[in-house]
Amino acid sequence: MFFSSKKKVILINGPTASGKSSLAVGLAKEINGEIISVDSRQIFKEIPIFSGVIKKEDRQNILHYFVEELSLFKGDEFNIVDFKEKVFKIIDDILKRKKIPILVGGSSFFFEVILYKDFLPTVEPDEELRKELEMKTKEELFAEILEKDVKTAERIDKDNKFRLIRAVEIIRENGFVPEIKKVVNKKYDFREIFLEDEKEMINKKIEKNFLERVDGLLEEAGILQSKIPAEKFNQLGLAYKNIFNFWEGNISQNKFITLGIKEEQKYAKRQMTYLNKFYNSLPKSIKKERFLSSDKNLLEKVLNFL
Repeated sequence: MFFSSKKKVILINGPTASGKSSLAVGLAKEINGEIISVDSRQIFKEIPIFSGVIKKEDRQNILHYFVEELSLFKGDEFNIVDFKEKVFKIIDDILKRKKIPILVGGSSFFFEVILYKDFLPTVEPDEELRKELEMKTKEELFAEILEKDVKTAERIDKDNKFRLIRAVEIIRENGFVPEIKKVVNKKYDFREIFLEDEKEMINKKIEKNFLERVDGLLEEAGILQSKIPAEKFNQLGLAYKNIFNFWEGNISQNKFITLGIKEEQKYAKRQMTYLNKFYNSLPKSIKKERFLSSDKNLLEKVLNFL
């Protein structure tokens, strides 16, 4: 059922709180799979609460890659280039052992690197320039892109600071960000599973999850703040950017919680926008299907799809 002339690779994506991780574990148990996290934060050991990484006891002895492997305290870095360099070696190793790679995450950009050949521009990362650009706001970065490359400004995610920095980096080298022709990597037989649900259902899950995590999140942030530079702390985004205001007494804990929930809900909405574009742009050669995360028969339906 699962092995053909081409090598089957399963992709599971969807917004935060859509149940991607639990589906991946259930699926891996059924089809002898191993899981690759497609996420730039879950790879760091020190932020399990912030990153929402699946707990060890919930992994059910399924091997997970890019999960709690690096250390912010040691100054480790991880970006899309690092991901691309390593992910195909992991995929091929899993397939060589007659298992199924299951890639799970909420970033369409990371999935595009997997799906399409030569997706990343050839401009090499400039670490010194990146440090300089990290000091700029997202609005300042976007303004530079808009001034120099209108086409890129029209299609870029204005809320994704990493993408904004990378775009400025390329523009300063090339003068513009070249449009990349999407050529599917035909080495693999990709199967795309898109988890979604009603907006109200996702928002309720986000609120519940945040309330359950808030005490641990503040404790985690306190440890981080004493161990890593302030600029790195702020780069983590979302709830962390309000923590200093709470610590300094500028907002109450209730206000911090309200802001944190609203920001995660807005983030999920943005994810859905970009993931929908990603899903709808997939070529016909890639088998794909949408599933409701709240469906009681979700795993059975996914297995039938595969």
